[in-house]
Amino acid sequence: MLWLDRLAAEMLLPLAAWVFASSLDDLFLDVCFFFVWLRSRCRRAPLYGFSLSPRPVERERKIALAIPCWEEAGVIGEMLENNLTAIDYGSYEVWLGLYPNDTATIDEVARCKARFPRIRYVICPRPGPTTKADCLNWIMKGIQRHEQATGERYEIFVQHDAEDMIPPSALRVINDHIARYDMVQFPVFPLATPVRDITHGTYCDEFAEFHLKEIPLRVELGGFLPSAGVGTAYRREALEKLLAAHGDYLFDPTSLTEDYFIGLELHRLGCRQLFLRPSEGGALRSSRDERILTAKATTSGPFAVRSYFPRSFRNAIQQRARWITGIGLQSWQRFGWRAGRGQWYWLWRDRKGLVSHPVALLANAIFCYGLGRWVWADATATPWHFGAIVWSQPIFVWLLAVNFGTLTWRLGVRSVCSGKIYGWGHALTTPIRAPWSNLIKFCATWKAIVSFTASQLGDRPLEWVKTSHAYPSPRVLMKYRRRVGDILVVSGRLTRSDVEKAEREKPMGQRLGEYLVESGHISELELYEALGRQHGLPFRSLLGAADVESRARSSLPFDVAANLRVVPFQVDGSDRLWLASPELPTELAQQTVSTYSSLTPTFMLITPTNYNYLVRRSEAQPDTPEMAHAAAGD
Repeated sequence: MLWLDRLAAEMLLPLAAWVFASSLDDLFLDVCFFFVWLRSRCRRAPLYGFSLSPRPVERERKIALAIPCWEEAGVIGEMLENNLTAIDYGSYEVWLGLYPNDTATIDEVARCKARFPRIRYVICPRPGPTTKADCLNWIMKGIQRHEQATGERYEIFVQHDAEDMIPPSALRVINDHIARYDMVQFPVFPLATPVRDITHGTYCDEFAEFHLKEIPLRVELGGFLPSAGVGTAYRREALEKLLAAHGDYLFDPTSLTEDYFIGLELHRLGCRQLFLRPSEGGALRSSRDERILTAKATTSGPFAVRSYFPRSFRNAIQQRARWITGIGLQSWQRFGWRAGRGQWYWLWRDRKGLVSHPVALLANAIFCYGLGRWVWADATATPWHFGAIVWSQPIFVWLLAVNFGTLTWRLGVRSVCSGKIYGWGHALTTPIRAPWSNLIKFCATWKAIVSFTASQLGDRPLEWVKTSHAYPSPRVLMKYRRRVGDILVVSGRLTRSDVEKAEREKPMGQRLGEYLVESGHISELELYEALGRQHGLPFRSLLGAADVESRARSSLPFDVAANLRVVPFQVDGSDRLWLASPELPTELAQQTVSTYSSLTPTFMLITPTNYNYLVRRSEAQPDTPEMAHAAAGD
């Protein structure tokens, strides 16, 4: 095995030299971040800048949410229902790009459109999958045709994916600031999963560091802002400038990372870009050049787009290979190193993974080999030749010592960033996931190089190889919903000081909403209207006994309905059984209703006063005005 020891040792020197150079690059950004942090502490100012003076917004600009879809039938319905019931903005519509050979997704979107009129969709002319950029281009063409036919005009375009959880106030924040910026990017953080989901955990670690530290610092230092592909808003004038430069399309249909391309292109055209930096508290803030804005965190976590990322090794390789192909190879082919003044360094940062990913895995392998040979030598009382070769050359010892120190520092920085978002329990396991992340990146880099080379040699386009998506369960969604107090403040029912005072004064264990009703701050009707908005449930202020259909009432035994505290009141044309209740629907309630009826149970909130009134008036009778007011909870 002496020859293998020599081979491993000879490979170690160039690997260590590359790791050293790459570590200096990373350390440079860490030092810059430290000085920015130190500056904010000395000035007693927020990180990256000072508070923006509030600017009254005169109107809601019309927004189009563009969502490209390919085989998304499993998630698109839940995504649309959750976001459309939670978004706190009036003037917007959702535009989806669908494919003619994806009938399952078309059917699911059509079902959602029947409930939400603000949904619109475009059928791409070619069967899928093409590329996400091609799908987005057809969405934009559909929007243009709609504008020509109706005379409407969208002023803001927001890009999202079919698995995203959109912050409820995201569109309002965009509307407040889009007049001064051509592109606004929200931070993106994967949803938290158990530590045993090691593949998904690598995304959590990397996005935490990237969107907490590197992207804000990149913008602070004058770098271009790459779009994340989700949570990206564009001003209409910026897209028109981009269209004038490109001619026939906004997004490069051959690119696998159209988001990265468009961020680079807008910067090259002189457009202003803004990154919304998540903060654990405080008001909206920006940097000195107003290119970075810190958004107030929600009570459930940072102000960011949330979603699940691939949780299997194979899916992670597929997704990362697409990113590496677009960012590392296609952008190099198209732009070279010409990205505008001062951008060469950031292009290097984005592309060095083509070398760093294989090197990192190889370095891990040699480390494991050397460790294994040491254990074997100790167990068999034989010489450790590998160690003797390494220690005999001082440059090896020096490089390995420095690299060990910088590696420890790097893992520490990533753990701190990860802990800020996911808690310190998750952060403590970040170093354990690092080798697994290196393996995924190595396989993805190899796959990207092979597929890109084959595409170039065979003169055939690269296709949209998407990964399967999952949407959060209702239990998980509950963690990320706005609090009732926040909704009451946004709707103008209460002031922030009223809510904070009520939280201090309410008895321990009592819900805030109940206390606000008891203390006379809000009515029962106002509370349940807020609960409906919080949970994305329809709310009806008054349901009279005459509104209860006999077919619906007979679909569920009276004692079962009483135990569940529901009132079956309508069967609609889609074979949905509508049930009114003062309680939030549970999975058990849905399962129980399904055992008695083949109709699809659909819940609607009513006030407890309205529910008690309906129970007393179990026999349908005309309602007097006095009874109607009592049922409404006025």
